[in-house]
Amino acid sequence: MPRRSHRWLSLLLVAVCIVATLWGGASAAAGSPDNLLADLRPVSSQRVRRTHVLTDGRASRPGGYWKTTVTTQLDSLESFVVYDLGHEQKISAVWLQADSNDVYDVAGSKDGTRYETIFRANPVNDAGMRSRFAAGLEGQARYIRLTALSGDGAFAVSELQVFGESPARFPPAVTEVSGAPLERRVRDATLLFGFALIGLLVLSYRGAPRWWLIVPAALSCLAAYGFFDAVRDAWPLANREISTVRCTLALVATVAILRETFFPPKIAAHRGAVLGALAIAAVLSFMAFYNLGHPQFWDSKRQEWTFVHFLDLRQYYPTAKYFPELGYRGMYEADVAAYVEDSHVSLDSLQTLPMRDLDDLQGSTVGDQRAAVEAVKSKFSPERWQEYKRDAAYFRESMGTPQYLEMMNDMGGNATPVWMGVAHILFSFIHAGNTAFLVTALLDPLLLLGAFLAVGRTFGVRTALSCMVIFGANDFIMYGTNWAGATLRHDWLAYIALGAAAVRSKRYVLGGALFALSATIRAFPALTLIGATLPALWWVVAYYREHKKLPSVATIRVEQRPTVRLLIGAGATLTVLLAFSALVLSPEAWADWASKVGQLSSDPHANHISLRSLVAGWGDDQAAVVRARMPIFVGAILCYVAAVVVAARRMRPEQAAVLALVLVPVLFYPANYYIHLVCFLPLVITEKGADGKSQPLGPVDGAIAMTLLGMCAAQFIAVLVSENGVHFYLNGVLLFIAITTMLLVLLRAEARALGW
Repeated sequence: MPRRSHRWLSLLLVAVCIVATLWGGASAAAGSPDNLLADLRPVSSQRVRRTHVLTDGRASRPGGYWKTTVTTQLDSLESFVVYDLGHEQKISAVWLQADSNDVYDVAGSKDGTRYETIFRANPVNDAGMRSRFAAGLEGQARYIRLTALSGDGAFAVSELQVFGESPARFPPAVTEVSGAPLERRVRDATLLFGFALIGLLVLSYRGAPRWWLIVPAALSCLAAYGFFDAVRDAWPLANREISTVRCTLALVATVAILRETFFPPKIAAHRGAVLGALAIAAVLSFMAFYNLGHPQFWDSKRQEWTFVHFLDLRQYYPTAKYFPELGYRGMYEADVAAYVEDSHVSLDSLQTLPMRDLDDLQGSTVGDQRAAVEAVKSKFSPERWQEYKRDAAYFRESMGTPQYLEMMNDMGGNATPVWMGVAHILFSFIHAGNTAFLVTALLDPLLLLGAFLAVGRTFGVRTALSCMVIFGANDFIMYGTNWAGATLRHDWLAYIALGAAAVRSKRYVLGGALFALSATIRAFPALTLIGATLPALWWVVAYYREHKKLPSVATIRVEQRPTVRLLIGAGATLTVLLAFSALVLSPEAWADWASKVGQLSSDPHANHISLRSLVAGWGDDQAAVVRARMPIFVGAILCYVAAVVVAARRMRPEQAAVLALVLVPVLFYPANYYIHLVCFLPLVITEKGADGKSQPLGPVDGAIAMTLLGMCAAQFIAVLVSENGVHFYLNGVLLFIAITTMLLVLLRAEARALGW
C-alpha cells in the first residue's frame, strides 16, 4: 500500500475515534436530560480524587469494586466536593451510586457557606457499588456538596445526579460500565518503573558518553512519573500493591549489585547509576515499610486513618504502665472489669466472651475467669484504677469495642523486664491518646535512620543502602499489619546495627554495651555477644596448636584487646540493666518472663519462622513431627552452628557478631517479625578497603548481598498465599535457602583461603 494511503487511513481512524467519543458523550448526556450536574465540574474540593467521573453520566456496574477508573475516591470524612448550579434552584430528587457500606451526605446551600442535608445515602446490604436515591424532596440550593459521614474509610462514589423536577423515569437509566481496578495500574506502573531502572543499570557503563545515557535515563524518569501518578491516583494502596513495590525494589537492588560485581571489566558498571538505583530502592523500600506514608489503622472514634498501632499498643502500653499491678498475666482481667464499670453491663452477660488465660496461655472465657476479674480491682489504688479505666476507654473507643474485646485472645505483652522497665517509665508520663502515641511512634524510625547512617559511615554506602532495602522490602514483618506506628518495636534491631558500627570504628566498650542492651530487650540478640568472641576463640585454638598450651590471661588481654573490651562493656551493661529492671519492676519479673516465653515456645504458631517450623510443617502437630524427625532436626542444628563457627574464623568481631544472628531461627522459635533481623546481615560483607574508602563489592560479598536481596524479591510468591500457615512456611523456606546459600559462599571462601 502506498505511503499516502497509510496516511489517509490513519487520519480516517482518528476521525472515527473522535466521532465515536463525541457520540458516546452525547448519548450519555442525553440519558439524563434533567440532571442538573450533568458534565458539571466542581468549584471546590478537598482530598477527593478523580472528580471528573462523578458527573460524567456513567456509573459502575452494580456490585463493582470501589476503587476503579469509573469511581471517585474520598480520602476521609474531611473530604468534600462542591458544585455551583449557577443560581438557586429547586431540588426534588437525588440519585447516587456509592460503596454500599458507607454513609454519604448530599447537602445544599444558598450562599455556599451554610449547608443543610438534602439527601442522606445510608448503607445497604448488598456488597460493592450500589445505588441509593430519593424523590419528592423539598430542597432549595445553588450549591451542592457531597461528603462521606461514616464508614470503613474506603469511600467511593461513581455517579451523582441531582434533579430540579423529578424526572418521568426515576430512578434514571444510567449508563453502566466496568472500570479497571486502579491497583492493577499501580502494579503495572511499578513493574515498568523497576524494568526502566534495570535497563538503566544494564546499559550504563563506566566512561559512557552522555548521549548514550540520555535515553535510558529519560525512560527511567518517565517511568518514575508514571509510577508516582498511579500511586497518587490509587491512594491508599492495598497490601498486594505495597508488596509489589517491595518485590520490585528488591529486584532492582539485586540487579544493581549484580551489575557492579559480576559484569566484565570492559563494560564495568557506571558507579552513579548503581548508587542511584540503590538509593532509590533504599528510600522507597523504607517508605514501603511505612505503607508509603499512609496510616494502616482506622480510628473508630475519630473516623479517620491513623498511624497509631492500636493492636500493639493495646497489649504493651497497659502491661508496661501498670506492671506493678498486673505483671505479665493480669491485663485482660482488668480490661473486662473496666469495661463492665464503664459500659454498665453485667458480668453475667459476658460469661461466654472468649478471653485468653494469661496464666497458662490457653483459651478461656470471662465466665471461667470470673473470680480473677472480680478481684483485679483490689490490686489498684483508687486513683490508679480510674487512670487505668481512662486508658482502657481510649483503646475501646478508638479500636471499636468488638475489636478491642476480640484482642483478648492475644498473648499479651511479652517483652523482657528491661524493655518493660523502660516503657513503664516512658508511659507513666503520658495518658493514652493519639498525640502522645504519634510522638512515641517516632522513636523507632529515628533510631533506625540513625543506625543506617552509622552503618553507611563505618561499613560503606552500598552496605547501608542494601540494609535499607532489605529492611523495607522483606515480607517477614507482615501479619496483617507491620510495626509502623508502634512504640520501641525496633529498638533492639537498631542497637545491633549501632553496636556493630561502634565496634567497626574501634569503640569496643560502646559496641559491647549496645549488643548487651539489645540482648536484654529481646533476649536472642545475645547471640551477637557469642558470635563476637568466635574469632578470638579461633585465635586461642591456633595459639594452643603452636605453643602446646593455652594463652595466659595477660596474653589474651594484649592480643585480643578488642574482644576483651567488648565483653567488659557488655558485662557492665548487663549488670546495670538487670539491677535497673529489678528496681523498677521486681526481682521476680525475670523468672515470670522466662516462664511465659517458655510457654509461648511450647505451642505451635502459624506465624513463627524457624528450623523447627521448617522441619515440622505448619500444622498443629509440630511437636509430634519434630520428635519423629529428631535426628534430622538435631543434625541440621549442628550443621548450621558448625558453619557459623567456621565461617567466622577470619572475620572481624562485628562481622562475626552479626553472622551469629542467622542462628536465631535455628536455635529458637521466633515469631515472623523478629526475622526482620535479616536486614542487617549485609554487615558481614566488606565494602571498605584498608584505606577506609568504599569500593565495589568483591564476588563473595556481592553474592551474599544478592542472596539476601533476591530472597526479598522471591517473597512475592508467599504474598500471593492468603493462608497464614502456608504463607509463613514459604517465607521460612526462602529464609533457609538464603542463609544456607550465604553460609556456603562464606565456607567456600574460607576453604580457598586455607588452600583447600
